[in-house]
Amino acid sequence: MASTLGGFLAGFGLCLLLVGAALALVAGDVKVSREEVERLYNLTHSQPYVSSMNALATLGNYTDKLASVLGQLGLTSLSNALGGVGEAAARMREVYYASERAYNAMPYVENLPVLAAGTILLGLALIVAGLLKIRGSRRRPA
Repeated sequence: MASTLGGFLAGFGLCLLLVGAALALVAGDVKVSREEVERLYNLTHSQPYVSSMNALATLGNYTDKLASVLGQLGLTSLSNALGGVGEAAARMREVYYASERAYNAMPYVENLPVLAAGTILLGLALIVAGLLKIRGSRRRPA
């Protein structure tokens, strides 16, 4: 029984060690991304961006109707250009909310190095405990 418990602890510790190593790799990229996320957030939450997004959304209601009329008149290139105004507003709004979510998540993501180190240390401790348990079970006669 002790050998089984030791094997479980060692195996689980190895899994934690691998997860911690993967987190450590990701944590290195996060430091670079912080500046980009802040830049994107500041851009998408600026007054000109929000005004443009709202203006395009308002215009999109009218340009869709105008695009269908132009399409019927055979002006398809102009119709296609005007038809994209509403879609552009929708995409701008998606970027707006995505940048907000990324900006709000950064404090949690920045804790990845601490989480990675803790996971690696716990994994190593479980491996050692498991190996000691296995070693102790083999010394005792059954």
